[in-house]
Amino acid sequence: VALGLVFRRLLWLGVKILPAVAAVGVGLVLNFIVPTPAGVSTQAWQLLSIFLSTIVGLVISPLPVGAWAFCALTVSIATQVSWAV
Repeated sequence: VALGLVFRRLLWLGVKILPAVAAVGVGLVLNFIVPTPAGVSTQAWQLLSIFLSTIVGLVISPLPVGAWAFCALTVSIATQVSWAV
């Protein structure tokens, strides 16, 4: 039991949970709840949501700047949003 508690504490060491949830939430709300405007492709809308989530994260800093930017780059590449169709 104590080992599990230590592992959970180490897993989130250095991450501010509420700012991280807020920054990711901005991107998720924009991507899934706000409708895509006419004339804007789905890919561009998804990239905008990742960009805004990155900017919010840089302002409220749930992680250091480099780590948050690397997370945003990883999400962009993993979802293939930045690839040309």
